[in-house]
Amino acid sequence: VPEGKDDGNPNWCGIHRDQGLFTGLIAPMYKKDRQVVDKPDGVGLYIRNQEIKVPDDVVIFQVGEVADLLTNQGVIATDHHVKKAYGSHERYSFALFFAVDDNMRMYSERVDPQYQSRFKNGMTYKEWTEVSLKRYAYQEESKNPQ
Repeated sequence: VPEGKDDGNPNWCGIHRDQGLFTGLIAPMYKKDRQVVDKPDGVGLYIRNQEIKVPDDVVIFQVGEVADLLTNQGVIATDHHVKKAYGSHERYSFALFFAVDDNMRMYSERVDPQYQSRFKNGMTYKEWTEVSLKRYAYQEESKNPQ
């Protein structure tokens, strides 16, 4: 987004929870005009509207929805989002998503209400992933409704 412009969307990535077990993250790098620059103010990873500053020599972990389910909400999945910078900045980071085996059957006694439409006791992790990722799929509206 060019300097001084506002596209009405403050996020590179809106608020969400990762659907897997855990996500490992390293410190991001920012570039502008192909040059590494300092992190602009007010941008980056946010958890519950709190900016998260990851030191260069640290890996952090976010809790995913599967950990939330498998621990009966003993640990809670991390709501997070990434705020973008204006003025042609680019953000580079690396996320390593940890999952369980695709064929593992999942059971939970305490299910967060936001999982109710997706989770069924006994479903496999693969089924959970397919159902969870469908919520992000683009659905083109029909231009000629019947």
